[in-house]
Amino acid sequence: MKRMYPHHIFVFLSAPIIEDGAGSLVAALRAAHFETLCQQYGLNSGGIEEVLTHLEVVGNPASDERPFFLVKYGLKLHQTLVIERWDTAEQDGKALLEAFKARADEIATQKNLEETVRILSIALSQVQLQDMGRLLAYEVARWAGFHGKGIVRGLDGVWYSLNQHQAFMPITNS
Repeated sequence: MKRMYPHHIFVFLSAPIIEDGAGSLVAALRAAHFETLCQQYGLNSGGIEEVLTHLEVVGNPASDERPFFLVKYGLKLHQTLVIERWDTAEQDGKALLEAFKARADEIATQKNLEETVRILSIALSQVQLQDMGRLLAYEVARWAGFHGKGIVRGLDGVWYSLNQHQAFMPITNS
């Protein structure tokens, strides 16, 4: 059986997100430099207006009420990002964290993972890699990484931290 969402961006937070999650996330997504990001990701910028028209966060990213939240960015069924949330104090979250710690090569990455209290997984389908889903997924990761003092494992398998300008920087031991 084929998985519907075979691609994931993971965000490992060392602090829970405590501010008004949904409102803050929508504002951050709307403030993104879509034209520049479309060029960076090789995406067609023709869909920006549609995304901004339909952009909605369903659920509260800062709440523990549900183990997931959604980012809708269009009318089509595939135009919804599913973001799952795991607490590392619980068995499932602890097991997921341990699996990543076992595969992390960089000492700096392992140090960051040791401080993880929550994990977010942003799921993407193959279609979403080619539309604004990829751009929005990375912007959700940027927002969460900043507010939760976290690191990101990108679609490329590289570990990233955010610099003072909230740019993704590969984590290295040097």
